[in-house]
This record gives sequence, C-alpha cells and structure tokens, in this order.
Amino acid sequence: MRGKTLFSSIVFLSATFLTPAFAVTPANVQFTSVLSDAVQVSWDLDTPSAQSPIIVISTNSDFSAVVSSATGALGQQTAAFTNADPILPNTTYYFKVKVSTESDLRYSSTVSTLTLAAKPGNITFDEVFATAITASAYISTFTNAGVGQTGVRIAKGGFYEDWHTGGNAWTSKLDMPTKRRGTGLVSVEGKLYFIGGNEALLGNLSQNEMYDPVFDSWTTKAPMPTARGAAVASVGGTIYAIGGPTTHNEAYDPVANAWTTKAPMPTARGPVVASVGGKIYAMGGLSG
Repeated sequence: MRGKTLFSSIVFLSATFLTPAFAVTPANVQFTSVLSDAVQVSWDLDTPSAQSPIIVISTNSDFSAVVSSATGALGQQTAAFTNADPILPNTTYYFKVKVSTESDLRYSSTVSTLTLAAKPGNITFDEVFATAITASAYISTFTNAGVGQTGVRIAKGGFYEDWHTGGNAWTSKLDMPTKRRGTGLVSVEGKLYFIGGNEALLGNLSQNEMYDPVFDSWTTKAPMPTARGAAVASVGGTIYAIGGPTTHNEAYDPVANAWTTKAPMPTARGPVVASVGGKIYAMGGLSG
C-alpha cells in the first residue's frame, strides 16, 4: 500500500478588527462647585464605561506644583477635591484630565477657578441700638476677601446690599459738603459722623455732617459748640468730642441732634481716643 500525504489548509478570511470608538480627549471640562475648602469638576467622554481618567489639579498653570494626581475609576466623569488634598481659600486652581491609555498630548484644555474666601468666624455684636445693630465678623486671610458670600450688609427699611459686590475695587461716592482736615470721625447706627477739623483759610471748624452709606447722602447736623479738631468716640450711641488741643469734652446725641458739655479732660492736648467696655480712653497727643 502506497503511502499518502494528507494536506490540510486553513483559509483566513480577511477581516478588519476595530477598536472601540473611544474619545481620546475629554470634553466640556468645568468646575461645577467651588467653595472655600472644596471644588468639584466634571467632563464628558463618548464611551465612559470602557475608560478610566487621569485627573490632575494644581496651583500652577504649568502643573509644576501638583496638588493631586490620580487615576480614576472606569467611567468616572467627575472628581471632588477637599481641604484634605488640600484645597485652600482664596487660591487659584488649575485642572486637566485625559484618558489613562492616551499620551500626555491628549490632556483636555486646562480650566481654572478661584476658591472663595474663608468662612467668617468670631462674629461679635459691637453695638446694639433700638433701630440698628452693628456686628463684626473676621476671616483668616484678607486676600480676595471680596470673593464669595463673605458678608452681607443689611440696613433698616428693607434695603439690602452685599458688601462684596464689585470685588476688590473702589467706588466714588458723594463728596463731603465741607472741605477740611483733622476731622473727627465715628460710626453710630450705620451712619458716619464727620465732626470739627480745620481749614487753611478758615481755621478751626465746628461742622457736624452725617453720611449715610446706604443711600450715599449727607445731612448737616447741629455744629459742635467749640470749633476745633477734636478726637471723637461713641458710647451707647452718644458721640464724645474730646481735646484738640484743649480740655474740652462735648457730647452729641444723634437722636436729639443736640450737644451737652461734659467734664473737661484733665490735660489740654489733641489725644487719640478709643471706646472700650463703655469707657473712653484718651491717650497721648500734642499740647500745642
């Protein structure tokens, strides 16, 4: 029997093997939540279930100082960063994201945000009157203190105005009626009182003018009995004008719009005065 050689052949049919249509660059990257100590970002991917992202956040636009860099979970399209990373108040952060299997050239466009100012603390009621309350709140840093809801000024009569409106900027207001220098200034019930002072040609002045910051208006009040550049302070809603460089001590009642003479200061001088615990302290100053 003659041997036979059996041949078998395998025919490979031409076929094209396609990779999934992954989005190689995440799109619509944006900060969706920004607080003083936390931020959250989101992005879009065409087929998120098959892709894991590499997420990077930094305080430098060139990402030379990275706050956090990590590979996310499959399908992840959001990331949250908190003060544990850490996220700090009043700080600019930059964020970018890419698919983990792609090169660094496939990072998304960089987005940035400025975190809000620190939350106010140490709130103190400085003055309490029948028609107004003056309160103070303090933040840990003053940089960008105008960013976010760091404070709200509320005036009697339903007029509300956020003090941070406009950010870190100056706004021109109505000029003071009387040009002068060396003026005593004090705040009572949300109003500013400019009392006394002097002018080059007119000498010592007795003008008492009140400024309302809410309505940006001036009102002329009863003049100080003794014209001079006095130091002023308030206790319980009453304004005291002391020295300048005399011993005079005169009290002004804003409600009655009237002045009363009080016990003179022992030493004639132009002191610095401060109200603490219901008492007025007159310190230092010049006698001539």
